[in-house]
Amino acid sequence: MSRYRASIVISLLLFASGASAQERDQESGRISEALAEQIAAFFNDPEVLRISGASRIPASRTLEGDVAVLGGPITIAGRIEGHLVVVNGDVLFEDEGMVTGDLLVAGGDVEGGNDDSVLGTATVYTDKLRYRLRGDEIVFGITNAEGDPELSSNLGVGSLRFTIKAGTNYNRVEGLPVLFGPVLDTSGRNPLRLDILALWRSYSGLTLDPDRMGYRVRGEQMLGGTREWSVGGTLHSEFDPIESWGITGLEASLATFLLHTDYRDYYERTGWSVFTRYDPMSTPLALTLDYRDEKHLSGLVESPWSLTRNNEPWRSQPIVAEGRIRSLGLAVRVDTRNDPREPSAGFLVEARTRFGVDGGWNYPSYVDPFVDPDVDPPAIVDPEPVETDFALGFLDLRSYNRVGQATTLNFRGLLGGSLKGSALPSQLQLALGGEGSVPGFPLFFGDCGARDLEVQRPVGPEPEYVPAYLGYGCDRIALAQVELRSGFFVSFDVGGDEGGDRWRWMPVIDLSPGWAVFMNAGRGWANSTRLPGGVQPRLDTETLVDAGLGVYLGSFGVYWAAPIAGGGSGSNFFVRLTHRF
Repeated sequence: MSRYRASIVISLLLFASGASAQERDQESGRISEALAEQIAAFFNDPEVLRISGASRIPASRTLEGDVAVLGGPITIAGRIEGHLVVVNGDVLFEDEGMVTGDLLVAGGDVEGGNDDSVLGTATVYTDKLRYRLRGDEIVFGITNAEGDPELSSNLGVGSLRFTIKAGTNYNRVEGLPVLFGPVLDTSGRNPLRLDILALWRSYSGLTLDPDRMGYRVRGEQMLGGTREWSVGGTLHSEFDPIESWGITGLEASLATFLLHTDYRDYYERTGWSVFTRYDPMSTPLALTLDYRDEKHLSGLVESPWSLTRNNEPWRSQPIVAEGRIRSLGLAVRVDTRNDPREPSAGFLVEARTRFGVDGGWNYPSYVDPFVDPDVDPPAIVDPEPVETDFALGFLDLRSYNRVGQATTLNFRGLLGGSLKGSALPSQLQLALGGEGSVPGFPLFFGDCGARDLEVQRPVGPEPEYVPAYLGYGCDRIALAQVELRSGFFVSFDVGGDEGGDRWRWMPVIDLSPGWAVFMNAGRGWANSTRLPGGVQPRLDTETLVDAGLGVYLGSFGVYWAAPIAGGGSGSNFFVRLTHRF
């Protein structure tokens, strides 16, 4: 251990004085700024092993040296030969789990183990710490109002702060959605989190027009004293992507802003929900059950600015089933990956279902495309009401397997769509094609004919006719992906300490090189033969198969893919900011 790090550990122990060895039930008051600074110094020591998010040390593994965990929870079945500091996360000891040094938990709790699980001093603070990421380092926020960059104040029972952040992604319907407002976090073993946020959309200009704004109010109350079970509710009015699993929000934002290409379609949700969540620390399982009462509306294309092709029109939006819907949903997540950001072992299973309970849905009217457009007034099609007793299922299974020192063979299988064999409304449909699924084919290539015909729909009391598609995609899809990924046995970082004193201000960027080869196969099915109003047929897709390869630096990759079967032609060069899955 370096002299510098030893001094940090000694300081931590002094600030946490009063705790005897193996004492893990201490509930201290508010952590002082001085202690927070010492914890940050421990985290930012380059010789400390840093872990973010849920992790597990298996029984067969020993970590030599000091360890810092941000977020957690961390499950210890093996051995840590050094000190352990955990911030805003819990520690779970299994039977043989051990920390030979000292344990400090700030913003969490410790479960399991025995008197021999921690050979040094164990100290627990249940109050959470606020922090900001500055490059590869963390900086803890000041807990009083003076000089606080987040306008936070200590209320005695918790903290109240004002926050401003971007919404889902920059898009052609809202421009940039920006959320702002107060956030309340209470302290104790059962904290309450309350967000009261207004939503401003950049397409509306530099005005706060209530008719063009949305909102997101969310409260979540922890129960049981273990932070494993919670209940909560929301009030919301915002636009959501119809599908968001293929690419990240950042990738969608940059493509829209830089390339005038929006990879997603959107619809508006306004209403309320209640939910309960169970996320036990002892297992990789998480469950969420929710009930929603919402009104859905189709989204209209606006004119957000883009860096290139700014004068070109944006792709049309699909119409969705509009009206009020009440639904019940269940989401299950099982995550055994050894590293959520760079997994080389383990699997991830995400499954969710949603069932329509009650409500009333209708597709909006549109101009009949097969009647002379010069007829005045235009011939209007009024689609029949839409069934609201839908049943939707979605399963995403990923497996990561190390096959060499720097090589992994990864698999992904995805199934989604109607569980009843009936047609789904547009906002619940699924499509294939594009960088997020089968990149050798164009975006929405496998949409079961939803974009084969564009119609005009009247909008407003003195109607303006805007183009729209009659659907989004298929009622069921299946997708299989396989990827072989390998590094070049070199690690290359820039910025921070790696760049010398001159570049300490710069965040550390991982540019370790590697390569990948992959293959994808997918297919979509339509459960109805016609789109709303019966003017356009729906067809199952062919089986789409493609293959490709790429090179990457860190998580940034440049890829090429080409179709093998399914009717596509040409090839596609594309960029991803994260690994494909």
